[in-house]
Amino acid sequence: MLPDTTGDPLADEDIIDGIDDDPSFELQSYPNKTYRLLNNGTIGGYVDGTEAVRQAIHCILNTEAGKHLIYEENYGIELEDLYGMPQEFVISELQMRFEDALLQDERIQSLNDFTVERKGKKAVLCNFIADTTEGDIEIEEEVTLNAGDA
Repeated sequence: MLPDTTGDPLADEDIIDGIDDDPSFELQSYPNKTYRLLNNGTIGGYVDGTEAVRQAIHCILNTEAGKHLIYEENYGIELEDLYGMPQEFVISELQMRFEDALLQDERIQSLNDFTVERKGKKAVLCNFIADTTEGDIEIEEEVTLNAGDA
């Protein structure tokens, strides 16, 4: 005997919609397990939780947006157009650029206590606290500017 296909095809969708109303139904998020990137550029083991988010922040801030076909257009940070600009201008732009880049990641909710410290003529050290789904993470990231005299 063949199954009855004359019924309402949307009936199953009604069942799925009803799950949201069921107090015993709970959405679960799984750990964001990924490969651990080592300092020498190789992969060794796995990370998840806070360390996975910290690693994601580092990768985003060290990838020029729109330069690599493997990534989506909005992945990374736009810094190349700041090269050669006066250091004061670059420093004033950095927090906005960091936020634009990092808030694309759904695990990162905000950046707080953002500070920039000069590190010679061609680099600055950025410190901030990333408010994430894994808790607050303190970040220190050096940005090479190739900037002109300040």
